[in-house]
Amino acid sequence: MWGSDSTNSRGRQIEQFISNNSLCLLNNDETTYFHEPTRTFHSLDLAICSPQLLPLLNLTVGNDLYNSDHFPLIVSHADRGGATRPPPRYLFQRADWDAFTQLAEITDTMVSTSDITEAVQNVIDCIMYAATNTIPKSSPGIRKFRRPWWNETCRDSIREQKRRWNIF
Repeated sequence: MWGSDSTNSRGRQIEQFISNNSLCLLNNDETTYFHEPTRTFHSLDLAICSPQLLPLLNLTVGNDLYNSDHFPLIVSHADRGGATRPPPRYLFQRADWDAFTQLAEITDTMVSTSDITEAVQNVIDCIMYAATNTIPKSSPGIRKFRRPWWNETCRDSIREQKRRWNIF
């Protein structure tokens, strides 16, 4: 599974654990350990991640032991073209709501079709046309690197940490 020439019961247990828990292995066939007494290389160190992270990560094995018997595993973010621009957002506080109300008028002819999907699309098109013509959008700002692991829990933890430092 990770490039070893032989398997044993512990290796099969690890394979079973990865499979049972729907995990992914970043390792390829590169060896990660040098056994000095026998002067042989083995694949002992594993980098495991969730299926959601697999396409976002790369694994490379360092080529210097750095006075160890294990080569370093370097897990990096896969280069997907670098930074991305955040999508423009509607600036609702600067909207011309009177014009929007006039343009977003939904008529009977828009919804009096026998196909519900077509009626819904007509309403969506009407609202989008009104929004595009009456609500300005922000311009794409500076490029940002997205952090796929960042979520609301991380944000809340940082806020709580800052709050507690202010108390201290």
